[in-house]
Amino acid sequence: MKVKGFILFLILAIFGVQNAIAQPSAPTDLTATVGQIDMYPGVTLQWKGSEDAFKYNIYRKDAALADPGDFVLIHSARLGSPDEYHRYIDGMVEQNHTYSYYVTAEDFNGNESGPSNKVEVTVGDVPNPDNGGSISGTVTDESTGSPLEGVYVSLISVTDFVAYVAQTDANGNYTVVGSPGEYKLYFRATQDYWPEFYDNARHFWDGTNILLNEDDELTGFDAALTPMSMPDIYSISGTVTDENGNPVEAVVHVFKVAPNMHYIHQLKGLTDADGNYSINVRDGGEYVLLCVPVSDNYMPEYYNDRQTFAEADRISVNGADVTGIDFVLSEIPVYQNGISGMVMDSDNNPIEGALVVAFMKHPDVLFPVDRYETVSDENGNYSFESMIPGEYILLAIPGNSYLPTFYKTDGTETMFWKNSDVLNIGETTMLSDINFYCEPIPELPADGFALITGFVTDPDNNPVPGATVYVTDQNNNILSYSVTDAQGKFEMENLPSGNYNVVADNFGYNSAEQSNVTADYNSAQQVNLTLQPSSITAIGNENEVPTEFSLKQNYPNPFNPSTTIKYTLAKSTNVTLKIYNVLGKEVATLVNGKQTAGRYSVNFDASNLTSGIYFYELKTNEFTQTRKMILMK
Repeated sequence: MKVKGFILFLILAIFGVQNAIAQPSAPTDLTATVGQIDMYPGVTLQWKGSEDAFKYNIYRKDAALADPGDFVLIHSARLGSPDEYHRYIDGMVEQNHTYSYYVTAEDFNGNESGPSNKVEVTVGDVPNPDNGGSISGTVTDESTGSPLEGVYVSLISVTDFVAYVAQTDANGNYTVVGSPGEYKLYFRATQDYWPEFYDNARHFWDGTNILLNEDDELTGFDAALTPMSMPDIYSISGTVTDENGNPVEAVVHVFKVAPNMHYIHQLKGLTDADGNYSINVRDGGEYVLLCVPVSDNYMPEYYNDRQTFAEADRISVNGADVTGIDFVLSEIPVYQNGISGMVMDSDNNPIEGALVVAFMKHPDVLFPVDRYETVSDENGNYSFESMIPGEYILLAIPGNSYLPTFYKTDGTETMFWKNSDVLNIGETTMLSDINFYCEPIPELPADGFALITGFVTDPDNNPVPGATVYVTDQNNNILSYSVTDAQGKFEMENLPSGNYNVVADNFGYNSAEQSNVTADYNSAQQVNLTLQPSSITAIGNENEVPTEFSLKQNYPNPFNPSTTIKYTLAKSTNVTLKIYNVLGKEVATLVNGKQTAGRYSVNFDASNLTSGIYFYELKTNEFTQTRKMILMK
């Protein structure tokens, strides 16, 4: 993949943005409206956004604007809505109390705007619970035992979508009143502490059920909240070279992998004159690295010769620097062709940081990639250049705030690849204005605690990485989505309890759906889906005799203890497939004999070997190729 516009954006970002502190414009027209969310009050904030905003920060003062007191950050996220406004619902408010708010915008590099206009709102009375009882206790700091003031305590019904809210006083004491029923208690400080359910539970379904009867006065429901601490910083480092060992100037991108497989583009670094790079990351996370060469002579790749984000190796950082994350880049053929366009929302506003994938409809199994990937720049622009001639289907994945869509010429959105339009690319074809229009992800209630998780596999029970999984309501409105990881796993959290449909789709497969999935707050809902290969895979030369020799990257890699190696033979010949350690010593022979032309798959079991780097070599009378693999026990 050669993406000159993308590379130019990266270079400008590295040399310009890091040294320029350009403050984004502030949000405008902030309003605050008091409402009632079931049985408790809430304040809905709405404002006009900033064009250069990556996320928004909500600040609140628990007093009127003219009263003394400080504004405190209560929420920070990429907030959106179906129209030109952005919204946030503050459900942690008390009746008969006055609050003040303002909002700021923050760009991709962490620069924060000035405040929006400031607004003030008074929350009125909320009807008292019928025949209510009360629950009381004390909230303290787990490390010091000191009382915590201002902690929100929510009494959340186990059976209904109802909650009652109170707040701790200066001594850490609270009393929350609710109608008779079965509840769970949820404690949330405004900042600096991890929230939890009673008794010391992270998830709703792990919390202790509390039965509240009429006129009950239950006491002793205490909580000790754990202070948040900043994680340690460690480095990921390595080198970037060509296949001859020469250093290659490149930009190395670091993506932090979120639990639901939404990618978060965090950091990037440039190699030095010797091809070395080092990037600092936070401890305790999983990361994906993408290397994009500055030169147009090389092909970008994810670490360990991976070609897609979904299949890329996850690099864990756990209490130590990670070294040896090296890239060996291959030269690519040059074609005078390409595809360019924009990724926008439904109001034609550009979307920065969207992952754009071009799938080859009939991939050449002998070429090292069957798709191209790039990221839209700050103006929403993306481009591909020097593409293998053929037919392509394009997909845009804009991140956490918008829904993915395949490309359609009429500009409408579709989550199914079979509904997309095919683009024909010849050796000199240049297509422009191939634009995507993405709809925002609907805003879910702030108190949704349901989780839907599962795996997507093929009929042979092999994981299907990179599949897009959607959850829809009974009217087929999309509420959330996830992308499966290398094990085929997906997660969609923060859903309100209810009945849903779960749909999986991936290029080259028929979509699969499970209807009437009931998600509640008692446990995670497990949904497993099987994708049947579409006829598209049969079109991709799988049944034809290969015209060239090739050796594919093993999968999975790293592996424990077995992995699969695939190769193709253009004609009948003597074949050896051998495994060597880093010292060049042969440790296994998988194939040794004459084979006819065709495609082959060999399983390698390394149960008797120690962890480390190994090499596998395919050798025929007229072809030799070697690749690297990692055994990790």
